[in-house]
Amino acid sequence: MTFQVSVVVPVHNGAPFAAQCVAFLKAQTLRDVEFLIVDDASTDGTLEELRREIAGDGRFQILSQEKKAGPLSARMRGVYKASAPVVMFMDFDDEIVPDACRIVANTMSRGGIDVFCYAMDAVGSNGCDERALGKCRSYLARRSPRQGSVRSAKDCFDLFFSNSGITASACDKAVKTEVLRRVYDMIGDGTGLLCAQDFLQTTLLFLNVESIFVDQSQVLYRYHLGSGMSGHAAGNVTWGQFTRRTTAIDSYMRLCRVLSAREDMDSALRERIEGRFLRSIRGTSLPEVWKLPDDLIPAGMGLISSKWGNLALPLPEPCPSDASWLRKGLGRVSGKLKKFCRRVARSLKALFGSPESNGLNGGRK
Repeated sequence: MTFQVSVVVPVHNGAPFAAQCVAFLKAQTLRDVEFLIVDDASTDGTLEELRREIAGDGRFQILSQEKKAGPLSARMRGVYKASAPVVMFMDFDDEIVPDACRIVANTMSRGGIDVFCYAMDAVGSNGCDERALGKCRSYLARRSPRQGSVRSAKDCFDLFFSNSGITASACDKAVKTEVLRRVYDMIGDGTGLLCAQDFLQTTLLFLNVESIFVDQSQVLYRYHLGSGMSGHAAGNVTWGQFTRRTTAIDSYMRLCRVLSAREDMDSALRERIEGRFLRSIRGTSLPEVWKLPDDLIPAGMGLISSKWGNLALPLPEPCPSDASWLRKGLGRVSGKLKKFCRRVARSLKALFGSPESNGLNGGRK
């Protein structure tokens, strides 16, 4: 069978979501689509659940990794195995809408498109924190002002790096298989890159394409916030969660190595790209050290230092995660000050009247 689209789905210990995941894939209205589910060394019976759900459906392939290597490595395995000319992604606990593959196939068949950017939305699940869901939906609701075709390498790059509503996610884009393979060849082994690997992949993708098509008028992907490790109420993180997030440093280091190997890249451009990535992880992943239990914070700081190596970069300060009390306090003070000023203004008006009634309008009528 000849497939128009390959959907790559990485999974690690996703047994509770197996039936739901397969149901979303089977609901696709496009029939000639290939589903590549890459099991990243699950230990919870995920494989058994999957085999039960996909029995007899020749569109599914299960690829197994003997050792846990992370989502980027799993995606790479699927993309190198894909037989369709176009690849799109779905995380095991998320969903693509029933017409997603059909719309992707019709769009990419027009020719001359390396990347198709579509819209993503978020839904809450599993006790998701409502505030986190609101922030996530607000972020995903941003739409690029540039809809339609972009036909030059410079414009493709500028559209992504201008922060214009094109996310760093791998899941709201369909990509030519051969193009994505070239990007993966640059990255090399993706083992252990558990955090910020989407940013790494998308950054290199937009640096190496010459045409994209943006149509964010329809939501093709729904992110299930709260089904994984994100989307829950703020609080302490475990050592395992912290070490996962500090692999963002490894993703950053990989990006730096790839960019340094490009002789055709201007140093100012390289610094701009690396700076954006660095600001992102220093503002999100690294401050997680202050959410560790007190007795683990020294070990957490030591892990960050060891990952930075010889780079002269400062360790995260307590302010990014601990300053919320200060912001709230200043907000309360500001609110009380405004109320006080309004009361004073009302009192002065009652005593002296309005400026107009006292001839203080500067002679204006």
